[in-house]
Amino acid sequence: MTEYELLYVAGGDETEDASTKVTDAVNSAILKIGGKVLSEDAWGRRRLAYEIDKQDYGWYTVTRFSLEALQTNELMAQLRLNDKIIRTVLLRADELPSDEDRERAEEAAKSPRDARDTKRPSAKADPGAKTETQAASEKSAPKSTVKPADTKTNEEPEEPKKKETATEKKARQTKLDESLGELLKEEE
Repeated sequence: MTEYELLYVAGGDETEDASTKVTDAVNSAILKIGGKVLSEDAWGRRRLAYEIDKQDYGWYTVTRFSLEALQTNELMAQLRLNDKIIRTVLLRADELPSDEDRERAEEAAKSPRDARDTKRPSAKADPGAKTETQAASEKSAPKSTVKPADTKTNEEPEEPKKKETATEKKARQTKLDESLGELLKEEE
């Protein structure tokens, strides 16, 4: 038999007694199909992350049990038939973190934040100062020798550009390539 953990949420508009009845129904369904309930943890009424079936709250319960792998589909079918249950999540227990892993995670969460942080540069020191990466990229970037285009002094309206033919486009591309070649030779 494989161990599983089932998290299910009963409707939040139910009372605590009604959620207990849902828990009893889930446990009896597990027992009916040949499973064994190992533990049960009622988390109580909590706010849902998003609205489900026009409900904002739900009664959360986690049940750990053992069951034959082939019987899980039958269990999930029975849970879907229960209209008081609005969500279910079923996981194999070997997919869950071990108790040691959970304890380490809890200790890490409780440790002081400054012990976990690495030293970071302060943004308050000098907002205009450049980082080492910025300075290195500026040194390695080629210097541009392109001159700005002449601006028109008279304010005549521009004529709409005509569509460029293939030969004109080829000639323009050749001229640009030659200009670029000359610029690269000058830099060398």
